[in-house]
Amino acid sequence: MTDKARERFMVTGEPKDARGFQTLNGDYLKALSLMGFTPTDRSRLGLAEVKATTMLQQLRAARS
Repeated sequence: MTDKARERFMVTGEPKDARGFQTLNGDYLKALSLMGFTPTDRSRLGLAEVKATTMLQQLRAARS
């Protein structure tokens, strides 16, 4: 949807089309943020990143 708005602005060059694209793009980025698509957003939401550990790391942790 943002592609069509950007394309329309590139064709017409109208300021109202530019504002429409900027508004739509901002709403899109806000929605991605609310879903936790960046590490900062995930930490704000209280979601932890899962880190895979190797067998060697598990054995070292068990030994400690």
